Amino acid sequence: AAAAAPAPAPGDVNGLHAKLVKLFLDQVEKEAKDSNARTQRQLVLAKAAALKAHVQECEWAVASVRHLAKQSPTDEAVAAQYIAIVVLARPASVPLDEICATLQTFSSSSGSAAAVALCQIAEEDGCSAPAATKDGWLARAAEANPQSVWHSLQQARDCLKSDATQAGAEKACAALDSLLTAADSTDVSLEAFATLALCSKRLNRADNASRAASLGLEAHAWLQALTPSSTRTLHQRSLLLVKADAARASGRLDDAEAAYAALLKVQPELVPALLGLAEVHLARSEAVAAMALCERGAAQVADDAVTALLLSARGWAQFQQGDTATAVATLRSALAAHTRNGTAEPSDDVLLYRLGRLLLQQATAAGDETLRAEAAKLLLQAAKLNPSSSAVFHFLGVHYAGVGAQERAQKCLEKAVALSPANHEAGELLAQMYLRQGQAERAAQLCETITQAAGVGSGQWAWIRLGQHQLFTRNDPGAAVLSFQNALRSGAQERIVWESLGEAYEKRGSLLAGLKAFLRAVELEPTNLFCRYKVASLQNVLGEEAQSLAAFEALLAEAPKYLPALQGLGQARFAHAQSLLGQGLIGSAVDSLAAALECVLRALAIAQGFACLWKLLGDVCVYTHHLPEDQRRRLDRFLTLEAGVAGPAPRTFPSLLGLGAFAFYTCTRLRPSGEAYGDVALCLWHQHRLSSLAAPLSDPATPPSSLLLAALTAGKHAVALSPENPLLWTTLGTVAAAAKDFALAQHAFVQATIFNPYHSADAWTNLGALYTVHNKPNEANAAFSKAQSLQPTYTAAWIGQAMLAEQHGHSVARDLFRHAFELEPNAHPHAAAGFVEHALTELRDAALVYTSSSNNNN
Repeated sequence: AAAAAPAPAPGDVNGLHAKLVKLFLDQVEKEAKDSNARTQRQLVLAKAAALKAHVQECEWAVASVRHLAKQSPTDEAVAAQYIAIVVLARPASVPLDEICATLQTFSSSSGSAAAVALCQIAEEDGCSAPAATKDGWLARAAEANPQSVWHSLQQARDCLKSDATQAGAEKACAALDSLLTAADSTDVSLEAFATLALCSKRLNRADNASRAASLGLEAHAWLQALTPSSTRTLHQRSLLLVKADAARASGRLDDAEAAYAALLKVQPELVPALLGLAEVHLARSEAVAAMALCERGAAQVADDAVTALLLSARGWAQFQQGDTATAVATLRSALAAHTRNGTAEPSDDVLLYRLGRLLLQQATAAGDETLRAEAAKLLLQAAKLNPSSSAVFHFLGVHYAGVGAQERAQKCLEKAVALSPANHEAGELLAQMYLRQGQAERAAQLCETITQAAGVGSGQWAWIRLGQHQLFTRNDPGAAVLSFQNALRSGAQERIVWESLGEAYEKRGSLLAGLKAFLRAVELEPTNLFCRYKVASLQNVLGEEAQSLAAFEALLAEAPKYLPALQGLGQARFAHAQSLLGQGLIGSAVDSLAAALECVLRALAIAQGFACLWKLLGDVCVYTHHLPEDQRRRLDRFLTLEAGVAGPAPRTFPSLLGLGAFAFYTCTRLRPSGEAYGDVALCLWHQHRLSSLAAPLSDPATPPSSLLLAALTAGKHAVALSPENPLLWTTLGTVAAAAKDFALAQHAFVQATIFNPYHSADAWTNLGALYTVHNKPNEANAAFSKAQSLQPTYTAAWIGQAMLAEQHGHSVARDLFRHAFELEPNAHPHAAAGFVEHALTELRDAALVYTSSSNNNN
């Protein structure tokens, strides 16, 4: 070989070069066996770079190896040297056709390396070999390498050639799927990646298509780095288009737009890129931009298949612009173009879906059953062509629901959601169908499925419906708050979302957050009465009395008969009265109570069937027992109920407590509950207590004993209806103690402590008072001490213990009264009176001692 080669440079440079090439090949082979696939790629690139540098310095080596190849066409070592130096280095002095001819000589006689090199060269744009010749190269490479990508590519080609349906595409994907997991091999084929990507796209497997295209583009970059002088733009463009189409199919519109724009920057009138970009604009409802791109694409082609795709996009743009009739005509033209093309491509499913959907819309509006049948036929054809299309099954469900086939409609919608949980319209229709069937929990499970798939930031309707189910059906306000927050993050800014969030916050106990949510709802819809009512109501609960009263007044100025506002204003006035009375402002408190009574009576004049209104009336009336007698008489003008409120004729009551008892009895009739009967018992007990102090204040026809007996009966009925309510047991104990039924009173107070062991200071205090009255000082002292340990600031427990100490002559009584007075100076006159009395007694005793001592000294 050295003798036949051109004259070498001084020294045995030619022999040195042969040794270097052999060393290079041996090292690549050894390191490839010990390395993973990605390292193999990096190694080949590094060695190829070194080899190219060597060849550039020793151009004569190329001529030498070419001469060797001509002299020894069956020598595998010579073939390896030829591939390493000539094919990889790709010197400009060697024509590509000559390289292919030499490689063909090697591949026919000396192994697979040359066949693989031919297959890779066949994928280059500069290879002018006929298609049949390229097929032969692939067949030899596949036969010589049964485990290689070339064998898989040959299988995929055979599958697509023998079966042009989706079944053939499925088989081709199966043959090439190994590329997705072993794509780092140094033995790469761009055609294999492109075939896998296109078949995956055809099968609507957007993720697989995108991955195959990405891996193919990585392989393209590797091959270009290996042989920079070669070009493979056809496969690169195909891979870029599939990657862009896959991004669009996955909803990643920004990525798709960028990919199409990059293609159009290189080739401005590339029709597939124009069409893909038009579809991106249609997905964003940007019909004008889509129409312009369709016009550009139509000017470039005369092929019926491509024309049909462009007409399909154009028709959908016309539909988005509101011209349904023109859109239908354009889509029919697109279908006719497909018919002229003589094919039934799987891409037709988009056209069939679009035309079927619009015809269904027209049929529904016009009641045209013939048109509906045509629409159904088109949608069924689309479903057959693309059984993975959520949109097709969505509108098939709409069609079946329109003709009363509810079971079929439900199955179609379920499949639509299963195929794409992001199809929110189908999901919402299915949820409504479940709700109409009384399957609320199933609808909630559907919403959970959709929200889990959508994640935070989308699926707002599902988050809203799920939150409402969690709030009102499952009684889980915490979960509902999260759902409504996610709905807001998804872009929902409707008043109903903020309103629902406010209700969830309120039910969870986050009142300030609830108030802020309702304020936001009022900003979005200032005329909404309910949200304005909730704002005023929460302001009242949070102690913002002035703002609450002003809000209720403004609301009633616009809607004088709005019952919630009347009730809310009554409650606000009642709360304000309690605050005023706590400050000792008795006259102002009476005025506020009068305003509260006016509100609730206005509401009752409008509607008498709401227990909450009668409850509020009863509460206000019972509270008046805290007032002095002369102040109570200022409210006597409310003792008469108008005709229609308490009966067909006006009705006058002897006292406000009598009116309160009637209000609570009405509550038990409208909404029987333990709490309602407890209110009756407490009201009758107050009547009995006041009647025993001042007979004129009670009904002369009803003796006190009868009131107490009725209160006891109501109390027993209350605990029978709500046996675990500690407040009702406390009420029963209080009434039983007044009726001198010690055993029942003791049992009731003990039950109250059992059902509320950590917040039962009042029950223990009542029990202590009961023991005190029945001369059981040890038990009484233990009960008072227990109440003080549960709630150290509970003044009544300290007063009771002070009175017990006073009863038994203990000097600690004064300190106990003083401590009780210091806890709440204005709340309990018994504490102040007891402390003053003991202080005066001590002063008097001290004065007597001083006087006696002075007299003795005198």
